Amino acid sequence: MGVAFADLNGDFKPDVVTANQTDETVSVFPGDGDGTLGGRRDYAVGPGPIAVAVADLNGDRAPDLATANLDGDTVSVLANRGDGTFHRRRTYWAGEDSPDGLAIGDLNGDRKPDLAVTSGDADSGTFSWLRNAIGLCVVPNLRGRTYRPEGGRFRAPGAAWARSVASTRVPSRGAV
Repeated sequence: MGVAFADLNGDFKPDVVTANQTDETVSVFPGDGDGTLGGRRDYAVGPGPIAVAVADLNGDRAPDLATANLDGDTVSVLANRGDGTFHRRRTYWAGEDSPDGLAIGDLNGDRKPDLAVTSGDADSGTFSWLRNAIGLCVVPNLRGRTYRPEGGRFRAPGAAWARSVASTRVPSRGAV
């Protein structure tokens, strides 16, 4: 089960989102600001959601949800209505081999958040980049590209096989 925290309803209190793999849903729990959570609301996503990420994907200043769906080779995106409730999912193909890692960040410097998805295992792994080509609309327009390196494997230097992905803003000048 994946979990994320963000203020989804604009009340300046962190809310909790969980990916529920067996139920094919995400659950949103509004935070009360004192460490307790309000009533749960479930939203349908693709089969086997294993990871969840939160970011404003459509430029409306409200955080949207994305899930990596292990059993469907897909990513689901739910656009926030602006009040912490969500539109029906949009589903995007995320490459082969069962997506199991998800991160959101501006991967190409166009100031639009993109999705990065890892899939597979040590014998066959892919990295998919779903480029966000949005304007100001209800749902993002994601265009995918899957990378499979020679031999079908990604390996993090000095580490075991990559099983997840993370994102951060990298300065365009200077050293990291």
